[in-house]
Amino acid sequence: MAVLYVITARIGQSFAIEPANVTPVWIPSGVMLALALYRGPQIWPGIFLGAFLGNIWAYFSLSSLTVATSAIAAATLNGIGDALALPGIAILIKSRIGKEQPIESLNNLLCFFVLGVVVGPTLSAVFGVGGLSIFGFIEGHKATSIFFTWLIGDATGALLFTPLIYSWLTPRESARESTLTFVACVIYSLILATLSFDIIRPGNYFLYTLFLGLPGLFFILFNSSQRLTFTVQVVVISVAIVATAFNKGPFAEHESHIALLKLQMFSSIFSLVLYIVAIFGLEKAKSKALLEQRKNELEQLYRLDALTQLWNRYRIQEFIEIELARFRREHRPFGVILIDIDDFKKINDQYGHNTGDKVLVELSQLIKSQIRESDLLGRWGGEEFILIASDTSIESLTIFAEKIRQSIESYRFSVSQKITVSLGLTLVTLSDSELSLLDRADEALYRSKRSSKNCVSVYENSKA
Repeated sequence: MAVLYVITARIGQSFAIEPANVTPVWIPSGVMLALALYRGPQIWPGIFLGAFLGNIWAYFSLSSLTVATSAIAAATLNGIGDALALPGIAILIKSRIGKEQPIESLNNLLCFFVLGVVVGPTLSAVFGVGGLSIFGFIEGHKATSIFFTWLIGDATGALLFTPLIYSWLTPRESARESTLTFVACVIYSLILATLSFDIIRPGNYFLYTLFLGLPGLFFILFNSSQRLTFTVQVVVISVAIVATAFNKGPFAEHESHIALLKLQMFSSIFSLVLYIVAIFGLEKAKSKALLEQRKNELEQLYRLDALTQLWNRYRIQEFIEIELARFRREHRPFGVILIDIDDFKKINDQYGHNTGDKVLVELSQLIKSQIRESDLLGRWGGEEFILIASDTSIESLTIFAEKIRQSIESYRFSVSQKITVSLGLTLVTLSDSELSLLDRADEALYRSKRSSKNCVSVYENSKA
């Protein structure tokens, strides 16, 4: 963690301005805050050590003992400030947003902005600039301007890097764009930024034509994952930083600190605009996902029997049509078994409808425990159930039906009365429709009910 801090600090210090070698774009603030949000406050020793080493790197000198000890003391204060401003602030942010993303809603954005972009950088600036001022590394009359440069630099780093890194560390949302779309948007943003900041200079007509794609880019960002939005944000602002460092683009000034302060303002405003786009895009995706979930739930309710939670008549009819099409295509037969509880009306009359419902549930679970995953069990209506068995023969289907009958006959239901069932079955033929197939199964069931009940009847090739 400390090594990562120092590396990102050295990159950030390449944009430092005088006096006091303070950088207006402090990369470690954004990187470390994202890691603190992701991994927790236990990373504070690495942040403290990284801030300490980064400060020592800039100010330590062996020219005198006073300078050396002052540099160590100032670096210690810097480390304390960053330990409070990053892991400490991360604790406060997580306590407010929980497991959500920092940029997942307007409330989360406000929390992240107040704590991560204002309070945290202010703490860091107070300890950092305070240490440099107390130990003589900056003059007192310059402390105020350096304080605000430090604060804005930390704030810009948090705005720029924290959401991007955190979104890649915790990919809670599925990517709503293809890899090709992602790469195309990043490349388009890179080209547009290099043109806008005068890194490359084509003809004006080409530049104007390229800008015509901006509405399309925002449309894609609005309908894409936050990772793409934050990646585009970093690409554009990185180009702006490089251009300003080489005194190019709209922020070029003779006074370097003025140019970089303009850059800070642009980075903040641009980031906030993209955050709003990211929030509304995510809210739209969440609303769409919620609607899809509700739709699926309604479809399930439409196809499920409320009492037994088995498939109802609508789903059964759909499944039969699918199986008929598969049978005509692959010639793999399936069978239909109709199951009817014997004398169920007596149960309702003697024990009440609640007890009757309980018997229906128990029986459905008993049958369900005996079927294969490829089979479909449903409630056909009242006390009648239907079982569609795939890849079977008339012999196997008959044995299976008899097994079900025996298991129900021997099962101890919650009522004292013995429960039995009558079953009728048939196997599909090439000339079958849904109606003809069900009619044969129903005829077989009727034969079982007409005889002694508690038996299995077979309807095969137009014969029972």
